[in-house]
Order: sequence, then structure tokens, then C-alpha cells
Amino acid sequence: MVVEANCKFHCLFFCDVRTVVLSSFDKYKKEVLSGTLEWSPMHTSEAFWLEVWNVTHVVPRSNVEKFEEKDFQVLRVLLKLVEASREPRSLAVGCHDIGQFILHHPHGRYIVSDLQGKELIMRLMVHPEAEVQKQALLCVQKLMLTKDKVCPTLHV
Repeated sequence: MVVEANCKFHCLFFCDVRTVVLSSFDKYKKEVLSGTLEWSPMHTSEAFWLEVWNVTHVVPRSNVEKFEEKDFQVLRVLLKLVEASREPRSLAVGCHDIGQFILHHPHGRYIVSDLQGKELIMRLMVHPEAEVQKQALLCVQKLMLTKDKVCPTLHV
């Protein structure tokens, strides 16, 4: 009876942990698709970008690899948001996230360049808001330099 109770507790605990891990990208995707971005741990934490999950897949995948789903749908929406949004916070967070994608995805800079992201981000380097300028500059830096050349002191 005690063993059965322990098994139920462990099952509930581990199921809850998996749900949290699985839902972090889903929450991120929902926020991106809403068109309004806020500074939150999903954007500011390195752990989000490196988070690995393995429930139904044989090979574990990170959240950054989940961007590949549906022909990079989330990345395309981020780029569209950076192109069309008038909200400075969403623009800054969008630039930051695109920079994180570039930094953490093995082919990120080439994918963003192929989607004309470089031009969109460079336009924001002259935005009236300083935070948008800063995040656009950091993103362009990640686009232009190879991963081993990115200055670690400029990471935010």
C-alpha cells in the first residue's frame, strides 16, 4: 500500500514536470502569435533557449529547435511583428528573441538572413526608443559575426 502511494506520488510529480517543460514553448508560441511581447523569463532566460525535452521523440529537442516546426512559423511571425509593430516593447523583445534564435540555432543566422530578417532588424537601429535600438544592434551583431566572434560583454 505504501509502495503504491509512492508510485502515484512519483507519477504525478514527474507528469507535472513534463507538462511544465512541454508547455514552455507552447506559452512562448502563444505570446508570439498574439502579436504583443513582454519581457518575461521565456525571453530573458538562457534556460528557455537551451531547454531540452524528450517525451515522444527518440532524440531530445531544444526549444530553439521547435522553431523549425511548420516551416519556421514562429520565427516568421516574429519577423512580421518586428516589421509591423508600433509597440516599442514588442519590437525590443522581438529583436532580442531573433538574436537568441541566431545565437542558439546551428543555422540561425542563415535562416534569418534567408527570411530577409537582417534588413528588418537593421531598420530598427534608428528607432526613436533606445531599448529598441540596443536590441536591434545586439541582434545585428549576432547576425554579422560568427558565434565564436560575438563579444560576450554585449550579451544582455
